[in-house]
Amino acid sequence: MIPATAGWGQPQLRRLPRRIPPVHDETLESYIGRLAARNYLSRADLATHLTSRRQGSRRGVIASESLAAVTGFAEPRLAYALPEIRQRVPYRYAPPMIGQVVGSYPNRRHPLCRRCAGTTGPVTIWARCDYNVCVRHQLWVGNGVSQSADQVDVADMPEIVQAQVRLQRLNRRRGYPRVRYYFSDACAIEHWGSRNPFALTPRNERMRRLHAREHAEFLPLSYGYAAQYPEVVPILSVISSPYWRRMATSIEIADRFRFYDEILRERPAHPSSYSHGGLASWINHERNPTGPADPDGERTLRRLYLGTAGVLQLYDPAADAPHHPLGAQA
Repeated sequence: MIPATAGWGQPQLRRLPRRIPPVHDETLESYIGRLAARNYLSRADLATHLTSRRQGSRRGVIASESLAAVTGFAEPRLAYALPEIRQRVPYRYAPPMIGQVVGSYPNRRHPLCRRCAGTTGPVTIWARCDYNVCVRHQLWVGNGVSQSADQVDVADMPEIVQAQVRLQRLNRRRGYPRVRYYFSDACAIEHWGSRNPFALTPRNERMRRLHAREHAEFLPLSYGYAAQYPEVVPILSVISSPYWRRMATSIEIADRFRFYDEILRERPAHPSSYSHGGLASWINHERNPTGPADPDGERTLRRLYLGTAGVLQLYDPAADAPHHPLGAQA
């Protein structure tokens, strides 16, 4: 448990009359706004009131003990729910929060699924790259969503919901840090193949259906991201595989053809779009110089995966220790 730190020099704050629990992964700005609104206060005034003025603290930073004092919730609960508070937890108290998102890049501020929010009202959360579809309510909540009205109902396109379920399985099998690292690459590769709105691609066919359903000539960006999602996840499942990455970057032509065949097997529709342009650019980008100690670059990449995952993790020094073959002297 995080110890109480209030003491000499800490302002004594009175608890607000209405207790408002935070939503898991809610941004601090969203929570302060809801807390202020339910207690008939100005958000700016409440934020100023909560700002720590202890000597040595950063100006404008809301201290967890101040927030605990006015809400009535213990600091551990606030830290577990709010990513910005979570990041300031002393390292020895972090283990229960390992794997939880942090309140910074590469995570994104996104509105919580409007049906999950219910009567709570609009809530903004720090979302990982795999927060794209609310499977329970069949709403697109990922890229392109800047407000609740942008969330696309995808109940009549079950392949989008199925892609989200497949991505969740992929996270469990490969590990979220690796999958997150390649997610934007998969989006770019798919976009290359369907960037022509007149091309006969699954993404463009879904967009035509969405335009007809909404009776609109122009749709928010979230519709385009939702329409490409069923093709993004299969590409991601291939390029995030250590084996297929080695095939793609191999100097042997036969290995590269095997890689292309796997992409086409996963996504047979409109095959020519994946064998040129975006996919070729990705392969060239992945051909990083390697050395004898790291012949396929996986050790270097592992540090990149962990460093850009956007979740709290415990560092394992043994993973980066020099590898000695069996029988070799250490």
